[in-house]
Amino acid sequence: MSETFVVPGLPDHIELTRAQLPYEFNPSSRVSSDRLKRVRETEMGSYGMVINSFEELEQEYVDEYKKLNGVRFGA
Repeated sequence: MSETFVVPGLPDHIELTRAQLPYEFNPSSRVSSDRLKRVRETEMGSYGMVINSFEELEQEYVDEYKKLNGVRFGA
């Protein structure tokens, strides 16, 4: 459990262990897997999402989010 992995798809090189993952993203838990599936289904059916971000400081992440989700971002 202490072996690190690189979080894929992020502009920065970030390494975590499984123990550092939030409960919802722990693939070993069936309950969390079902919950994550419901969250994803809800996101797909929603009009948008509110994200607290400083776009000026996190521009690479904003651009990646726009690219992946094809949605508007900003006020």
